[in-house]
Amino acid sequence: MGWSCALEAGETMKKIFDLHGKDGLLEYNGKKYFCEPSNREYKDGRIVMIVWEIDRVGSNGKLWARRMGTFTIKPDGNIATRSLNRFPFLKAIQS
Repeated sequence: MGWSCALEAGETMKKIFDLHGKDGLLEYNGKKYFCEPSNREYKDGRIVMIVWEIDRVGSNGKLWARRMGTFTIKPDGNIATRSLNRFPFLKAIQS
């Protein structure tokens, strides 16, 4: 069983995932990130995304990441301006 979201929010989330490379990481300004949705479902259809920054690669080759924060994809598919300023790589999906 999965969770639901508004159609427009889901389309924006897909655009964010499309920014990620084959390695599952999003590269911006010399740093690597990945985004994942929170596991909470909201009645209004919004999606809360968690942003992680790759911090280092361990001796065993395992990636270590630190949580950078969250942003919300509104039910209409838009992302708040303050989130675009905090995570500038998101500007690539705004149309």
